[in-house]
Amino acid sequence: MTDTKQLYQNAIDGVRTLQRQIDQTVYDGEQSFTVFQLGNELISLCLDGVDFTLTSLYMLQSFNDVCLEHPDKEAKARALIEDFYNSYIKPIQSKNEG
Repeated sequence: MTDTKQLYQNAIDGVRTLQRQIDQTVYDGEQSFTVFQLGNELISLCLDGVDFTLTSLYMLQSFNDVCLEHPDKEAKARALIEDFYNSYIKPIQSKNEG
């Protein structure tokens, strides 16, 4: 598997980790269909390429739904999305630039 393919696989795995983290910290351990939808949207973005910004992730409908369902935990959700972006997406973007 090439380095780039491995980075994409890591991003897909990272989406699943992100879903679990949001379920744990925002939904108090309960699985949420909204988080499932967010994961699907993120995977679709990753499969289409990683030409997107952190701001565009904040604009996803499913992310906004998470924030609407738990406005008191929006900061936690944003921090988890930012960590996902910096840990998984930025390395792919850097590799693609180089």
